[in-house]
Amino acid sequence: MVNRYMETVSEGTRGLFMFCTIDNDKDVDVFQALATVDRLLYQEKRAKKLRRMAE
Repeated sequence: MVNRYMETVSEGTRGLFMFCTIDNDKDVDVFQALATVDRLLYQEKRAKKLRRMAE
């Protein structure tokens, strides 16, 4: 999937890929995990906006 994506993006495009494995997944609250991912993506978007503003 990553290779396919990399073949379609323009040179110089930046992105973020996150892979994780969870041991004992029966103990993980899926909604809590998704909320964590949402927070990470929001923080990355905010960091990009701040970098653009600083330029």
